[in-house]
Amino acid sequence: MFLKKKKDTLGVQAVDGLHTSEYLNELVIKNIEGEFSLDEVNTLLEKYYLENDERSRYSEEADKVSKRITKILSEKVFTFSVMEMLSIHRKLFDGIYDHAGMVRTYNMFKKECI
Repeated sequence: MFLKKKKDTLGVQAVDGLHTSEYLNELVIKNIEGEFSLDEVNTLLEKYYLENDERSRYSEEADKVSKRITKILSEKVFTFSVMEMLSIHRKLFDGIYDHAGMVRTYNMFKKECI
């Protein structure tokens, strides 16, 4: 999971202008300090978004994808294949995008340097 440092966001999501919520940042610190497990962070974050409809959709996406990245990185098995990449995409974006885990049928590019 990625923390904010001043106004800059650390992590891969900053490329898309996504920023994790202050709430997730607080939970991450508590996880690092051993106060909450990853499962407890997940439960608290899900509850947070169920109870707070007015939260930013972009923060919600960043928070949920961050916790999913953390889970994937904690897995011990990884195979570099197209099927694995589609599986990771599905795990990261399930419930966020309808096309999670599907092969894109259109060309996409970013105008900024990556």
